[in-house]
Amino acid sequence: MAAGSVRPVGVVLSPTSGAPDTLDRVIDLRLLRENPDAVRASQRARGEDEGLVDQVLDADSTRRVALSEFEALRAEQKSFGKKVAQAKGEEKQALIAEVSALAGRVKGAQANAD
Repeated sequence: MAAGSVRPVGVVLSPTSGAPDTLDRVIDLRLLRENPDAVRASQRARGEDEGLVDQVLDADSTRRVALSEFEALRAEQKSFGKKVAQAKGEEKQALIAEVSALAGRVKGAQANAD
């Protein structure tokens, strides 16, 4: 692939006219993150909306934060599982209650990440 060329792999930058669910152009998210000015220039050269670049970057950032939060909660949930296995009596019951609450937070975080 030639230097500076765009490999189609990740982000829709414009829907097909009249069919919003159909992909028209797709670009690599890594390229978009690393060189948004080049992508803006490409959008401008094709007469497409440059603002889409910022919208995609914002959505990507939001998703990455949500995914990170989900992964941290999931790690916490796994460590609780080990604590519950070692606990006895009332301590175990208290940990189980905490794990149940944490499970709800994990599900919410996963939904945000997806």
